[in-house]
Amino acid sequence: MPPLPKRLHAIAGTLVIATILAGAVYTVRDFLPALAWAAVLAIGLWPIHLALQRRLKCSGQLSALVLTGSIALLFILPITLVSIRAAADIGPLAQWVSDTSQNGLPAPAWLSLLPFGRDEVITWWNTHLATGGALKQTYTSLRHTPSLQHGQVLALHAAHQMTLILFTIVTLFFLLKDGTKLAARGQELSMQLIGPTGEKIFEQITNSIRGTISGLVLVGLGEGIAIGIAYVIFDLAYAPLLTIITSVAAMLPFGAVIVVVIAGLIALEHSRIAALCIIAYGCTVIFIADHFVRPKLIGGATKIPFLLVLIGILGGLESWGLIGLFIGPALMAVVTMLWQQRRTVLPPAFPREHNGTDAEN
Repeated sequence: MPPLPKRLHAIAGTLVIATILAGAVYTVRDFLPALAWAAVLAIGLWPIHLALQRRLKCSGQLSALVLTGSIALLFILPITLVSIRAAADIGPLAQWVSDTSQNGLPAPAWLSLLPFGRDEVITWWNTHLATGGALKQTYTSLRHTPSLQHGQVLALHAAHQMTLILFTIVTLFFLLKDGTKLAARGQELSMQLIGPTGEKIFEQITNSIRGTISGLVLVGLGEGIAIGIAYVIFDLAYAPLLTIITSVAAMLPFGAVIVVVIAGLIALEHSRIAALCIIAYGCTVIFIADHFVRPKLIGGATKIPFLLVLIGILGGLESWGLIGLFIGPALMAVVTMLWQQRRTVLPPAFPREHNGTDAEN
């Protein structure tokens, strides 16, 4: 059999490689989010990883083990504590469910303080929840809804998520341990495929992810702590829990506003002044963080307008889920870099006409 022409040989080799890569991606498709989270965490923790090696004068493997262990505690310890607390509260919770199913769930007093829709909400509550018979009928009607049927597989979904968390932690360890080798190999491949632009793209993605971590995670934690101080000052019920929820919600666009309004409604049951102060103070903290601190941290790291960062965050969240909070801004940063790079490299489509003086010179 005569050998294939060189061009056909190259095309056949490319198709074989593409098929193998597609098969590999399809095989690990369910673990792609975990791999993406591990990559984001590795990029964000890399400066700490290097600083830890210098400070402790230890190997990269030991530093990776320390950081991975810390991340594991950060994720697993709260889940374990919540599980223990839930197991301790299951008895009183079961008793509350039994009493509620027999006697109903009376409308809370704060419903009468709602600024609008008060009568409609109270009427609905009294009709569907206030008595034991109405509550049973409401539960029976909800049992056959798709949302509750989906909720019946919650335990399996939680187990799957725990598996992904563990896989993410294990992957993070290897990314930190072998990060230098992986980066060098990635640089070689990028030089072979797309030239020096590949290194600039990787640098832009790295800066974007680190800026997003600072702008979303760290600023969100700061917002939650600052607003949580108001919860404590006004002696709000469940203040520590609301502080944690506010910190997590502040990492999402417009999420903290919703929690602050809910906290204000909880405070409204005891004091209107406390409710107004919590909402006003919380919205002020959120406004300052979202319009001054966050744009500086995220946009400043990649030199792109914050509007594009916001579009990347919202679009990434819609398209990719939570991991899109980091993928979206990174893609916007790369697109902006390529746009600016091509603008400086390509000649203008319509050259400027020379005036008479230029022609004479």
